[in-house]
Amino acid sequence: MRPSGLLGVLLFTSMLVTGALSQPAGSARLLLDKAEAALAAGEIVVAEQGFADAMAQVEGSPTELVEARNGLASILRLRGNAEEAVPLYLDNLRLLEAAYGPEAPETIRALGLYGVVLGELGNEPQSSRIAERVHALTLELLGPDHADTLAALSNLVAARYYSNDLAAAETLQRQVLAGWVQAFGETDPGTIEAQRNLAVILEEADQLEEAAIEYTAALAAARRHLPRNHPVALRLAASAATFMSRLDRTDISLVILENNIAAIAKTFGPNSDITRSAMGDLATARLLQGEQPLDVLSTFDRLVTDQLDSIYRRPEGAQSERPGIPYQIAEAAWLADAAAMVAIRALGPDPAILDVGFRAAQAPALGLTALATNRASMVAVADRVGAADLVAAWESASRRLAEADVQLSRLAATRYAPDTGMALPLAAMVAQRQTDEAELAAVEAELSNRFPAVLDMISPRPVTISELQGQDGLGPDDVVVLLSPSRFPGDATGPGRVWAVTHDNVAWADIPMSTTELADAVARLHALLSRPVAPGAITIASRAPLDPLADQAPAMAVRAYDGDLAFRLYSALFGAPDIAALLQEKPNWIVAPQGSLLSLSFAALLTQAPQVALDTAAALRSARWLGLERNIAVVPSLTNVRQVAAQRSKSKGGRSTYIGLGDPQFGAEPASVSPSDDPRLLEAAARGEAVRALPRLPGTRTEIEALAGLFGTSSRTLLGTDASEANLRALNADGSLAQVDILHFATHGLLAGSLPALGEPALALTPSDSGNDGDDGLLTSSEIAGLTLRVDWVILSACDTAAGATPDAEGLSGLARAFFYAGARSMLVSHWVVQDDIAARLIRDTVAGTTTGGLARPAALRLAMSAIVADTSRDAMTLPLSHPAMWAPFQLVGAD
Repeated sequence: MRPSGLLGVLLFTSMLVTGALSQPAGSARLLLDKAEAALAAGEIVVAEQGFADAMAQVEGSPTELVEARNGLASILRLRGNAEEAVPLYLDNLRLLEAAYGPEAPETIRALGLYGVVLGELGNEPQSSRIAERVHALTLELLGPDHADTLAALSNLVAARYYSNDLAAAETLQRQVLAGWVQAFGETDPGTIEAQRNLAVILEEADQLEEAAIEYTAALAAARRHLPRNHPVALRLAASAATFMSRLDRTDISLVILENNIAAIAKTFGPNSDITRSAMGDLATARLLQGEQPLDVLSTFDRLVTDQLDSIYRRPEGAQSERPGIPYQIAEAAWLADAAAMVAIRALGPDPAILDVGFRAAQAPALGLTALATNRASMVAVADRVGAADLVAAWESASRRLAEADVQLSRLAATRYAPDTGMALPLAAMVAQRQTDEAELAAVEAELSNRFPAVLDMISPRPVTISELQGQDGLGPDDVVVLLSPSRFPGDATGPGRVWAVTHDNVAWADIPMSTTELADAVARLHALLSRPVAPGAITIASRAPLDPLADQAPAMAVRAYDGDLAFRLYSALFGAPDIAALLQEKPNWIVAPQGSLLSLSFAALLTQAPQVALDTAAALRSARWLGLERNIAVVPSLTNVRQVAAQRSKSKGGRSTYIGLGDPQFGAEPASVSPSDDPRLLEAAARGEAVRALPRLPGTRTEIEALAGLFGTSSRTLLGTDASEANLRALNADGSLAQVDILHFATHGLLAGSLPALGEPALALTPSDSGNDGDDGLLTSSEIAGLTLRVDWVILSACDTAAGATPDAEGLSGLARAFFYAGARSMLVSHWVVQDDIAARLIRDTVAGTTTGGLARPAALRLAMSAIVADTSRDAMTLPLSHPAMWAPFQLVGAD
């Protein structure tokens, strides 16, 4: 469940920060007094200009400078631009610490405001630590009844609320409310805000009757004592409307919002969190009251688009400054999804309504993780395809646009402060921003026309149903299945959503398992297949081959498989009646999983409940396996369907050319250890040193040599010291990679952060002795994207390149995107390590099925797995060939 409202930004406590300072008379003081009065009256525009004008008049007075900055920062926060308030609070904190010392009341007040804004931006741990420190200091210095102590206690409430400790937040907020009434009276705006905050906390804790009492009292007080357009009154109206919708009183919600939405948008800004949430609630209320759905749903399309634009158009590196962005994208997607479901249930499955929900379900997968991979790969791809100048122009215009937004938001600091060098008048700044925006639009239009794949990296958009059902979309035997296990960040209990799209139909259903239940089930199933060293130690990184003596020796019993769990997962994801009806006749499935489901081996699911325990070779062989009944391909996001469709080609037929890299020269002896499980690797002085410390995978040499033998003189192997970045780059430079059909890596796959300074997923190769960054043994996703490939297959084996951690397999997503950008048509990746001879058979038969059998890639993989299952030669072993741990390690990535 998404939060029903945000706590107040404590604007009125910010006035207390400078209230105790000395206040010399002068023009700046008069301007500040007027600005504060305007802010208290809800006249935001007047207050903003007043604070800016006050800064122009400041002449060496730190108190007035602090007060003007606080005022501007409060307005920025009020309008949803909290990240741009951070430097203003930091400047004040430095100034006051230098002037009065670190534990002076003035400095402590400034520290409290800085802590609150960190909480608003998603940095709950640091915000909570600051709030606790500030409250303890003010309580000691000033006593429990001082206004500063009440403000500090309010900040502590916000920290508890943002960390989801609602019981503590409620207790503390009741103290704040009582203290505020005693200090300022029941008619003070801060008192009304405190009562609203208590109502929000109670609502979030599902104490609806108590919340209704507080909302009613706050609304009555606001009507009697505040101007209608006061920010406290408007925020209260927005929260109360959300609350009434939750009580199924959308008629009241509709009246409240229609009377206040224009003022909310004007006061808080069109893109603030409060305005977006109010717009979503208003649109939902209008839907439920029978208004035209398509007119209303356009609101939600704009919300999702605006949020995606807000991250993709920010200069590289700026995203990390705003950790709340993924939450905001997901909130916009949640609103769009919820409204689409309301419209569908009330008005029927209109195609345009369905499309809103379908696009919204894709938005979280296009968030910061995709952005990081795309940005890392963008320059390399642009250089390769000849779009470097256009990409440079796009980056320049985006940066100028972002800088203009900061300058306009920080009007005082940029327009008036003498040390900034910003003398442009406001009109000129606005005109320049419009010019930059027009230039950005022109560059994107040219990219769309000449290099659509590059534009998809720069600013990806969700795939529409009409794209999938169009002339170049799905065939009559195909179905796309979009799996979204959670529709809101941090929601561990709510259901996810599954969508199925064919060339002529659409269906959707809730996933009847919570996010936490799904993640746990996927992890347990993976553990049964990969047999990790320790429970829960499931990572993208590689593990040593299975012990042949333990798994091939005659055994008393087969390692049992949890068929009930495998069927339960299948039923949750694909068993809803509407979904099952659409899937029933479709042999070719393109699955787009999100979150923990990226880690799932779909082939190892059961389409029927097992009739007997799956603890014998015969029972395993007779089970109804999804991977043996359907041709399954997985895509990291549906944008990959669009990208692969653009370069789709028929299989060449005949003998393929092959390059295989395996058994890189690492220093550690083979062992059942994951690189990301070994803390010594993160302590290495450099990346090259860490790579050299990885455990060897000697079995991969046998695998590569066996596969190379299938291709005779059309093959080339790079083994041991030859399996290096330098040799791969040389093959790329001389055009050899552009001619190869199958490129095979049998090595460790690594997540971002699993080695020193590794900011993106990578494949581990033999590092050079020099240890330079260009040949450090890590083939990163951005380096992969810069390769020139026209391969039918990229094969990643002997590493858990598709195996998720807890709970996401983002390494698979990053590597897959990079190989697709480089020109690969499909990938074969492993969920876990399997015996060398079995891996070779699966890869050989799959490739042969496409090159000589003329099969589509998913069908070729299905038949290769079926052949392994049918082999009875190891039925007496602990792991017979009918066990999915043996035949289901590989997953096809990429639409065929």
